[in-house]
Amino acid sequence: MKILILTMTAGEGHNIIARTLSKKFESMNIENKIYNILESNPWKYKVNSQGYLLCYKFIPHFYSMIWTYFKKKNYKDITKGVFINEFKAADKANKAVIDEYKPDAIVCTNNYASGLVCYLKRKNLISKDIKLFTLLTDYLPHPYWEYSKLCDYILTPDMYSFQQLVDKGFCPENMNKDTAKIIPLGFAINEKFYRPIESKQEMRKKLGLQDKFTVMLIGGGFGIGKNAKLVKHFLKHKLDIQIISVGSKNAKNVKKVSKLIKKYKATNVANYGYVDEIVDVMDASDCIVSRGGCSTLNEAIARQLPIITRENLRINEKENALYLQQLGITIKMKHFRSLHKIISDLQKHPEKLERMRQNCANFTQKDSTQKICDFIIEHSK
Repeated sequence: MKILILTMTAGEGHNIIARTLSKKFESMNIENKIYNILESNPWKYKVNSQGYLLCYKFIPHFYSMIWTYFKKKNYKDITKGVFINEFKAADKANKAVIDEYKPDAIVCTNNYASGLVCYLKRKNLISKDIKLFTLLTDYLPHPYWEYSKLCDYILTPDMYSFQQLVDKGFCPENMNKDTAKIIPLGFAINEKFYRPIESKQEMRKKLGLQDKFTVMLIGGGFGIGKNAKLVKHFLKHKLDIQIISVGSKNAKNVKKVSKLIKKYKATNVANYGYVDEIVDVMDASDCIVSRGGCSTLNEAIARQLPIITRENLRINEKENALYLQQLGITIKMKHFRSLHKIISDLQKHPEKLERMRQNCANFTQKDSTQKICDFIIEHSK
């Protein structure tokens, strides 16, 4: 069996999920390949990646407005609409990749990728016998999901997105309709996040940290979150806490945090860039301050780590954060200046933290990556 995993550069979460699935398939002796659907066009690859990042960072309100407009638009006729020209422009290169690899199944970690494959199927440019699976990588569907109606299965984190997908033309697994079936199987994260949770005291000792209330700051895969601003806020308020700042790929922010440590002569701040063993850092922490990307959120939830979501979240992040807040897993920070009050309250009321940890434990679907891969293999035969 051969599985082609299609991803895209708009956000690091799609790529993380693709690598997670690929690694799991490899452990099951399933041949697979990851391919970015924009790889054949370097100019478009760069524009998509950098353009998305710039819009996300510098014109978030415009980004949210466009995102909301197209999500509400819901193209009933999937042979028309703004994406069709995009699909036409990308069809030859991606058809060539599919024809050369000859997969039994295609797994998409981005709905643009699945829309493109559905277009190829509808135009009879690739075999309709290739099974097509698409993962919903947030808790609610993005714009243009209706273009993925010719998928065989839509794999969702849980049932929360169910009605919105039904409104876009999908159907439950037990309904005999000629459209993609919705299957809730959990969120695909690296299986190391499901290993037994270590003692915070032991993990802090292992990492060379102080044994005190610890707050982890992370800005997502691209390091968009401005950790330096939060570190400065904490240092000004002189809270009796330990801070772990994970800057990820944002080297500039890591340097800013380093300068703050020197300026304030801080001995309670650990400053990291990209961290391979992020599980260890999570296990050493009492809570995490994060953006609303689903990969980081679900990794933290699997480690039973209470989450404080950042201010100024983008529209899809807001939807994720609101849903998890309703489940008692996250606390929404309205403005970064309120962060010290939130942390102080959690320090004074450890029962709140414990309740959030328990809510994480109740929400976590263990072995979800295994279940997703098992389902794909079983339904590709």
